Amino acid sequence: MIEDPTKFTVGGERREISVLYSDLAGFTSMIEKSNPAEILPVLNEYLDGMCSIALGHGGTIDKIVGDAVVVLFNAPVGQDDHRQRAALCAMEFDKFARAFQARYREQGIEIGGTRVGVNSGMVTVGNFGGKAFFDYNAHGDAMNTGARLESVNKQTGTMVCIAEETMKGVDGMRARPIGRLVLKGKTQGVLTFEPVDHLPEEQVAAYEAAYGLLKEEHADAPKAFGELAATYPDDKLVAMHAGRLASGATGETIVLKEK
Repeated sequence: MIEDPTKFTVGGERREISVLYSDLAGFTSMIEKSNPAEILPVLNEYLDGMCSIALGHGGTIDKIVGDAVVVLFNAPVGQDDHRQRAALCAMEFDKFARAFQARYREQGIEIGGTRVGVNSGMVTVGNFGGKAFFDYNAHGDAMNTGARLESVNKQTGTMVCIAEETMKGVDGMRARPIGRLVLKGKTQGVLTFEPVDHLPEEQVAAYEAAYGLLKEEHADAPKAFGELAATYPDDKLVAMHAGRLASGATGETIVLKEK
């Protein structure tokens, strides 16, 4: 920004961005029950790690609300590879959060998992506020969808949910389809993906084969996911699909009843 001020506008503009929302599950209730002197250093260590990762990928930290972090890419300074940056940042968030959770579990402190949602699209970015206070941030449906994809992980059993619109600009990432999610209050589905670097290749390959049957609404899809669930009982995404197919659902489109 200092080197070339012409590359950004803070007064307000329409701009395509990628946005990442993250949230630490269960931390609000944990912090209410804990000694502030003991738990606040843990939260600050977590936030410091997340913010360092975001900045390392060239993200703009839009806001921190409690334990939630919102990161923008391609604003205020342009980034042609903003989709790639956002997706790689989400993967590193997940890796850091899993290690953070495991380290504190060894110390007898249970930290929840970190849910992440990523989306890309056109928004209005600029300074919002009045004379006493203003804040540079973004508004638009792409932001709302990104926030909803973070929350949707609770229903799909995943920890990272990336929209197809973001994945269009991502190269070299191992990811599996979650489903075409129709968010509450929406009519069009959003095809979403989960990065799978944390899973064995044979597990991902078996899932993709079963998902192919699911997408085609093949009669063998329920059997395929039932067998997968038995083989990989800890795979919550598999369990979600196995459950919905067992209850009579078909296809990759999932209409969500909750936000």
